[in-house]
Order: sequence, then C-alpha cells, then structure tokens
Amino acid sequence: VVGVFRWWVRVAAYAILLGAWSGQRDLVIGAPLANRRSVETEALVGCFVNMIPLRVDLRRAGSFREALRGVKRDLLADFSRELPFEQLVRAVNPQRSAARTPVFQVVLQLDSMRVPSLEWPGGPGLAGLKGELLPLDSGTARYELAIRLIEEEAGFTGQMNYRRDLWEPATMAAVARAFAELLARAVRDPDTSLEPL
Repeated sequence: VVGVFRWWVRVAAYAILLGAWSGQRDLVIGAPLANRRSVETEALVGCFVNMIPLRVDLRRAGSFREALRGVKRDLLADFSRELPFEQLVRAVNPQRSAARTPVFQVVLQLDSMRVPSLEWPGGPGLAGLKGELLPLDSGTARYELAIRLIEEEAGFTGQMNYRRDLWEPATMAAVARAFAELLARAVRDPDTSLEPL
C-alpha cells in the first residue's frame, strides 16, 4: 500500500497544481479507496473500491509545508468518515447533470504496483514465455481529469485520463510537466510560497 506520507505529499501537490490552473483554492478531489472495512464483505469475491471525496482548502496555506499540514489533517478526517459514495451523493443531493459526475470532477489515484515477473516455466509450447502489464485505455473518460500515480522502486510513473472535449493533448502534457516540477520543488524547498496561485 502506498505510504500515508506519500499520499499527503501527492494529494497536496495535486491540489496546488489544480489551484494554480483553475484559480480556486478550495477543491474537492476524488480518490479511489480499495478496502473491505465491513465484516459483511470480507468473504465476498470481487473488486471493492469506494470513491472518497477529499476536500483540500488552500486558502490559509502560504507554503507547501502549510498546505501539507492541512492536507494531512483533512485526509485523516475524510478517511475516518468513510461511507459508500452512493450514500454520500444521496445525503448531499447535489444538482445533477449528465455531463459531469456529482461532488468532484477530478481524481487522483495512488497505487503501489510492485508486480512480480510474469514468466512461465518451461513446458510444451511455454518455454521462454513472458508477460508484461500494459496500460488499459477504455477510450472514455469518467472524469474531467484523472491522474494515476504508480509507485515503483525508483520513484513513480503516471497515467492521465481526461476529457478530450475539454483539454488538448498539449495542455495535458504541460499539466504533467508542471506536476512533476511541483513535486520536485516541494522536496527541495517545502517553505516556498504558493503565491501566486
């Protein structure tokens, strides 16, 4: 599982990036949480993923370090109040539109993807057969922008999924570069000012 510290850093960086690009400092980011926290689902087979809305308020953060403190506090509160996304949508009862998902339109997914080597032992027709994981492109975007960060031994790689009716590929390439630069800058000098956002 991706370490919680890494969660805080990357969620804070993503929120700062979105704030800089959108001009907003109070954001809601969706995050998939794979978990079986109830006894009723422990014995069931299948993929259990719940989307958690993470509210990030950067209005009082003057630096990345201050933003990180706020994100850490808010994430702990968000995870402690986890409930099925469908119940949350019913409780909030937001104005609905077929053009967008309720509650949030951007997603950050963090994965620890240490996959063992996919090699088959020798045998009739199998000698030397190897496999590799390939990115899956469904051809659709469920959210306006979704970034998936995959933790690896030497760092992380990323994938972006976005609505092509909203974003040009060149813009998304610039967003990816800005995100990597923001993470590097936060590590070098966490007290750098967030202004101007």
